[in-house]
Amino acid sequence: MNPFPTLPTLVARRVRQSLCACALAASLSAAATLSPLEAAGPSRADARQAAAGPDSAQSRHRGEPALDLPNLLRDGQGKEPASGDTDKASPGAAGIPATALAAYRKAEGVLRGSQPSCGLPWELVAGIGRVESVHASGYGLRVDGSTVRPIRGPRLDGVEFALIRDTDGGRWDGDAVFDRAVGPMQFIPSTWGSWGADGNGDGVRDPNNMFDAALGTARYLCAGERDLRRSADLDRAILSYNNSRAYVNAVRKWMDTYRGVGVVETPDGAPAVPHRPDPADRSSGVRPGPGPLPGQGQVRPMPQRPSGKPAPEPVEKPKPVEKPQPVVDHRTVTRLEPLGSRELDAEVGHAVARRPQVRALDAHGHPVPGARVTFRGNGVRLAGEANTVTVTADRGGIATTPALQPADHPGRFTLTATAPGGRGPAVDFMVTVRPAPTVWSCGTRTMRATRTRSVRPCRCP
Repeated sequence: MNPFPTLPTLVARRVRQSLCACALAASLSAAATLSPLEAAGPSRADARQAAAGPDSAQSRHRGEPALDLPNLLRDGQGKEPASGDTDKASPGAAGIPATALAAYRKAEGVLRGSQPSCGLPWELVAGIGRVESVHASGYGLRVDGSTVRPIRGPRLDGVEFALIRDTDGGRWDGDAVFDRAVGPMQFIPSTWGSWGADGNGDGVRDPNNMFDAALGTARYLCAGERDLRRSADLDRAILSYNNSRAYVNAVRKWMDTYRGVGVVETPDGAPAVPHRPDPADRSSGVRPGPGPLPGQGQVRPMPQRPSGKPAPEPVEKPKPVEKPQPVVDHRTVTRLEPLGSRELDAEVGHAVARRPQVRALDAHGHPVPGARVTFRGNGVRLAGEANTVTVTADRGGIATTPALQPADHPGRFTLTATAPGGRGPAVDFMVTVRPAPTVWSCGTRTMRATRTRSVRPCRCP
């Protein structure tokens, strides 16, 4: 056998080595260009769906945005400007809640440091926030960026809107079958899995938090090395968020409004009618009655012929004092959500320190104010000697028990919360009742035994 390889063998070996080296270099180069988040890929979602482009899940028909355009010829009260002031646009249309404004500006600052070539303006993030949820107005925006009530789009089951099956196990949208857009910036859960961010530094990436959602939106818009100072890249970025030309026009109009007029910072808790991206949520709302049609002006009364005798002056009757009406929402409660731990404890003879709470929610995960919730105790007394009590949920849909008095002996007991008519699963709280410590006196000293076993009597000196 010839110990030296032939010329064809040497050529084939060299070709194989070259191909392997090229493949290795290509794989190393691709890995080097990915950030750790991109290399890991979107959680529980197809990478194409989470990519920031026109085919992404985020860009699909996922709800009804607020596509109304700013009317800068009217002030905040809807009045026309004085004659000669039409060139000075009123800031009434440019109001943004203080916390939302802080979140948009903070997102711009973060991207200025991490991706300066993107040129992201905070007014663009604000434009998307305005179109998606009107800056979370009417949802109880708090100073930490959270909201009292969740903001959720319609169920994406393919009937009226896009078909997007569940990608988060219901973690963010409360639906384990189909996805919903969530939060003030209306993120699809799969998109949030790749682009979510911690904007308020609490260690949690929460799409329902304004600071987190604003920063996630900024990162998403800057994907693909876009330069948002270029009009074409700006359009592509907005289309990747919602693939609709009407959506692009609305976002750009609001962005230009915030740039040109100047922004009015409004209080977070200012009264506002929330924009509901889910049309089903609007069926229970009260719509305003018909008014004069545009262009008709005011209706003038017909002139009356004067009579011989002057008409007597009308006597004003005292107006009856209106009694405040309780806040009642007639939507159906489909489930109860426990607030805080379901494990409670107390000593024999002492009331439970914490009063259990549940939140009543409808089929879309929205709180139901005024809902009636029944608490039933087993070995636990509520409101005196009763073991059953029905309470009314507050404006946030939260029902709170009265003070709980546990049984007069140690053990574990249950407190069950049920929705009206027994709809939805019940919520159980466990109450652990510990024996009271044994107290005895030894001369001038008072001692307590904290163990459950018997304690030997002390020996006084």
